[in-house]
Amino acid sequence: MNVANLCQDDDYECDLDQISAIKAQLEDQVEVYNKRLDEIDQIFNELNVENNRENEVRDVDYIRTSIRSVARLLSIDS
Repeated sequence: MNVANLCQDDDYECDLDQISAIKAQLEDQVEVYNKRLDEIDQIFNELNVENNRENEVRDVDYIRTSIRSVARLLSIDS
């Protein structure tokens, strides 16, 4: 994103190629974050199913692993 920072500077004019590159980077990031969000939603849905079990023992190891997966997805730098 150095190009984006450079383009913010009032003393610098970005050319069309640089603006297109910034746009492509942002679109890629949106795609990555949407995939992560879908994965997190799926994990939360599975955890809700696990949480709503009645008269059954909850799989604590599964819940722990799921929560770690969410933490991993939230901490990944792109």
